[in-house]
Amino acid sequence: MKWRRSIQIIFLALFVFLIIQGKQQIWILLFLAGLAGALWWGRFYCAWLCPINTTMEIVDGIYRRIGIERLPIPDWVKNKWVRVTMVLIFIATMLSILLTGKKIPVLLLWIIIGTGLSLFFVPALWHRYLCPYGAILNLTGSQARNSFVVDEENCIRCKKCSLVCPAGAIIKENPRDYPFIDKGLCLVCTQCTQVCPKDTIKYGRQQSFTRNVNSHSHSTVN
Repeated sequence: MKWRRSIQIIFLALFVFLIIQGKQQIWILLFLAGLAGALWWGRFYCAWLCPINTTMEIVDGIYRRIGIERLPIPDWVKNKWVRVTMVLIFIATMLSILLTGKKIPVLLLWIIIGTGLSLFFVPALWHRYLCPYGAILNLTGSQARNSFVVDEENCIRCKKCSLVCPAGAIIKENPRDYPFIDKGLCLVCTQCTQVCPKDTIKYGRQQSFTRNVNSHSHSTVN
């Protein structure tokens, strides 16, 4: 959506301004607001406000236009302890800043790391397994009262949504399954809704979410 892009640009400009002014701690307050807001609206911080994702999407857009394919996620990265380690490094860094008073541009460093990795690997490597902010947001995002849900009645199981999802949040284990959107991983970027040919992906507090969870566990036979 064009207006999502506009919001991303505005907050990227705000982030750059805060870095120049040496007031990046203000951004932490914005992140905490996103963390709390994820309980209601999901991980909107990731796709709408986060400067890491904004720069990664620039790379993704360029690569799609020129047809560059990136490396898949290495199997060893999928180990849960990799994500735990990234969070621990993040926490240790933040504690060091608080205790020493040093103004280390932590988020700027993560932008460099995340964007750098996106030059070679698919975006889900960062979004799903390595981003410490994403791991923390997963805790509240997984409890979101509003989320994207697939309406099974009209879904043709074409897999277009799962192929375009930058976080690997849309799970479809076999051809007979309907896609299941893991709201703890979903970035609320709306890319899936833009490619769905049947307009079956809806956002909101829907009773069908429970039905989708059940259908994810059982294959549907025509």
